Amino acid sequence: MEEVLVKRENRPYFWNRLSGESLWEMPVLKPQFDPITDPLGICATPPPPVAPLTNGPIPMTKRRLSEDVNGPQAKKFILAGPWDLDVQTNVIILERPPSSYMHSHPEIEAYRCSFLSKLRQCYQELCHSRESIDAPKDSFNRWLMERKVIDTGFDPLLPSQCFPEISVGMYKEIINDIPIKLVRPKFTGDARKQLSRYAEAAKKIIESRDAESESRKVVKWNVDETFQWLRKTVGATYDDFQDRLAHLKQQCQPHLTETVRLFYIKSFSIWINDLSRFPYFKIPC
Repeated sequence: MEEVLVKRENRPYFWNRLSGESLWEMPVLKPQFDPITDPLGICATPPPPVAPLTNGPIPMTKRRLSEDVNGPQAKKFILAGPWDLDVQTNVIILERPPSSYMHSHPEIEAYRCSFLSKLRQCYQELCHSRESIDAPKDSFNRWLMERKVIDTGFDPLLPSQCFPEISVGMYKEIINDIPIKLVRPKFTGDARKQLSRYAEAAKKIIESRDAESESRKVVKWNVDETFQWLRKTVGATYDDFQDRLAHLKQQCQPHLTETVRLFYIKSFSIWINDLSRFPYFKIPC
């Protein structure tokens, strides 16, 4: 910024060498602030006002409005629009008795965490041993949150007193992965393997469980038909295997669900719920 004296006006003006801009008044310097910690410059201190420099009295002549000493007034922008800042909340608060938990202790929390890990491992082993599937991903975490919503016990983490004892969410997730967890295959060979694995798993379940005669007949007939189609069909496409799998699931899944449901409701969910109640009488709350 360079200061140049105008003899006719008897006062200087300021010329910016970089931008070529000429101003009668000294421009206000921008506040210095750290762009990382304060990108908006909120915490920066405003610079002191700069008084205009004059070498003599300003002649009162008729000039343009831009020569006014005070400068043009800044325009005020008013943003008009349907701004509704009073947004109603959609939070649901459940009234519960006041908390009476003791202060957390490292040894108690370590014991609670170890038991929770054992309960998670037990859930995986039950799914693998009884249904020959892996536990659905994050199913145990969702079960834990679902139980704590309706839990009336005093343990801060483990469900201890939940009614009903059967978890609907866990039931749906396990039923959805029976007889096997279906994924979208990438190649035609993977689609053929998945169809064969589904047929074998469905036949194994219907033969090892106490199923109704009609369900056993329908599942076995559809599985045998699928195996015959796999042996006879040569050069089937990816879509052919996917369509055949969808048809087999549509025919067999209701009977498999009805067969597994009776066994699951009586033992599986209730067992997990009873195991979660075990440390309730040992951990001080």
